[in-house]
Amino acid sequence: MLIPLSLWAVIELAPLPAQNYATALEWIHEPLSIGLLLFLVPTLYLHAALGLQVVLEDYISDPLRRRLIFMTHVIASVAAFGTLGALFSA
Repeated sequence: MLIPLSLWAVIELAPLPAQNYATALEWIHEPLSIGLLLFLVPTLYLHAALGLQVVLEDYISDPLRRRLIFMTHVIASVAAFGTLGALFSA
């Protein structure tokens, strides 16, 4: 799921820096963009959190590991909701 969504995002976002802010807002508010961003953003943060979890499981001792993994997932969740809130509040 992440590969096609990432490819879509790269293709769609590449021309936006040359556009103005209003054009970017119009793109965000299109139904297809909203729908796909609702899947892309949390999926990216989950992927990052799971990658960090693997590193923590491999290199951190047990008492600290569980807390760090929990904090990683909380931070990823807050960041995902914050990103979605920022995208859709504009």
